[in-house]
Amino acid sequence: MICVRAPLRIGLFGGGTDIPDFFLERGGKVIGFTIESYIYIQAAEVEINQGFKFRLSYKTNEEVNSAGDIIHPIFREVLKKYTFDNSYHFSTISNLPSGAGLGGSSSFTVGLLSLINKIKGLNKKNLNLAKQAINIERVILNEKGGWQDQLHAAFGGMNVFNFSKSGNISRTKLNPHPRVFDDLNNNMYLLYSGKMRVSHDIEASKIKTLNFGMLSELHDIANQAEDLLNKKDCTIQEIGKLLNDSWLIKRGLSNKVSDTEIDNIYKNILNSGAYGAKLCGAGGGGFFMVLASKSSAKKLQETLNKGQLKKISIDLGGIKTFEL
Repeated sequence: MICVRAPLRIGLFGGGTDIPDFFLERGGKVIGFTIESYIYIQAAEVEINQGFKFRLSYKTNEEVNSAGDIIHPIFREVLKKYTFDNSYHFSTISNLPSGAGLGGSSSFTVGLLSLINKIKGLNKKNLNLAKQAINIERVILNEKGGWQDQLHAAFGGMNVFNFSKSGNISRTKLNPHPRVFDDLNNNMYLLYSGKMRVSHDIEASKIKTLNFGMLSELHDIANQAEDLLNKKDCTIQEIGKLLNDSWLIKRGLSNKVSDTEIDNIYKNILNSGAYGAKLCGAGGGGFFMVLASKSSAKKLQETLNKGQLKKISIDLGGIKTFEL
């Protein structure tokens, strides 16, 4: 049995500028990192004919004799690209739920591609793996959204991704001063908003009324954040301020990004004394990423139901493959 562990991600700055409609005209930049929460995908070769080619176990179960008959869209489109001599059982579990704004769908796609490459004895580079996942999600399946999720999942760690007007992607590994890195790790939390959402609808609404002015502001903030995170005297308070600035712009990209309930959660976070916060992913629900001291986090937790606030840390390992 082979198992792949693919990390989820936090997009810190520049989200939205990774949409081709924007960056092909003005260029884009995103900054983010993977976290120590994962999607696990396992593959076991079926040694005795049991009447199926593929058995898939996720929220439901499927048994099919052709990849084209698979209902799960990502499983279907990925498995259609390869030839398998033997039957396989694929299964997947995740530390955190889908629809949470943490790039889970793309982490799954990249992880599944990495798993199959391992089965096939292939060794695709990170960028090629990300581009293959982007093609499956954004082109073949026509899922709306940017390109950063696949890139973060494929590379892991802290990164800056630049998107040129010609469509090229460049990656700069972010190496903040150890004190800055520790400050981030010691003061980061996820806060569950209480509801999941479908990112496709939210991203489609943003693209339909693409606001180049607001996205340009988010691009500027990403440039400021990159400079800030590379300074050894960078403070968590400065990062928190940029996070707040970014969220206030992002919530204006579409009326589906935020609502009264989400706005009230954000106010509650800031009233606790947190340095800053933003809703992860497309918006509309899922998790807030919160920067807060331990005392502010404790104060915030006292206003919440148990289990809504989760401490998180940066993952530097990226995708890992295990043979069991």
